[in-house]
Amino acid sequence: MPTFNEELFSKLHEMAFLGNTKPTSLSQLTHCTIYNAYTRAIFGASFPVSTYQDFDYVDHVVHMLFLPLPSFVSPAHRARARLLRAFADYMKPWKETAGNRDVPNVSQQGNQIIRALVKSGLSDLDNAGLLQAYLWGAITNVVHITFWSIAHLMCDRTALDAVRKDVDETCEREFDDLNTLLGATPAMLHKSGFRLLDSLFKEAGRLHLLPTSVREVSDDVDIPLSSRGGFRAKRGSAVVVDIPAIHGNEEYFPDAESFRVDRFLDGESTKYLYVWGKGEHMVGLLLKDGLSQS
Repeated sequence: MPTFNEELFSKLHEMAFLGNTKPTSLSQLTHCTIYNAYTRAIFGASFPVSTYQDFDYVDHVVHMLFLPLPSFVSPAHRARARLLRAFADYMKPWKETAGNRDVPNVSQQGNQIIRALVKSGLSDLDNAGLLQAYLWGAITNVVHITFWSIAHLMCDRTALDAVRKDVDETCEREFDDLNTLLGATPAMLHKSGFRLLDSLFKEAGRLHLLPTSVREVSDDVDIPLSSRGGFRAKRGSAVVVDIPAIHGNEEYFPDAESFRVDRFLDGESTKYLYVWGKGEHMVGLLLKDGLSQS
């Protein structure tokens, strides 16, 4: 199975060198490319990458699905219906074996995810909806972090040169050639020395992502507020943490409104960074089995 790196490089190479003379927006470059590379690397060549447009559209207008105005939301409903049908059709080979066998040419992670969905006992469309939720969780943050990282580098030549130097030196030191780099697993890349590149992604996430971190209160707790005395969060209540306020707090991140590519090189600043929610994956919470954690 090709790795995500190989799929991503292949897609970028295709866009750059196969006579594509039409202007490409940064949004198109990051969103479509990552969607195609990730789904093919995890779910194999049979995954319907043609679903990207509907996936992206529903991602942008998901709120329209809940409005009581059918004339306005019908395009959103039609896009989601097409998306779920395509996902349900993709999962049929697993359903034929009741989720008891892997499908060839699909990664171990992809097989585990689809087998867990099929074994859940839910309907085909419900499983397709959970697959959509998984892809939202797995791809959306990555796409937006990549978009804003590139956007900042395009506006800051000094930061771009520094990141390029970091990447070049790390590749020369730790990877024999391009194929070695593209074939590296996530675990291998995690241990590599791309320190400034890692800091870049974290800083872009701090500034631009709006993650929702919902947690259940395990015990009654009094939360003080200097202006109004405070309030009590009761056991069992759902609490939504205002993560953007934390990321913009000058006490935790000096000069918080500014983009600083090297902000996280010291490692200490990550104590108050909540880019990925710091918890189990949303689908893992539903199925409790067989799915990866973020």
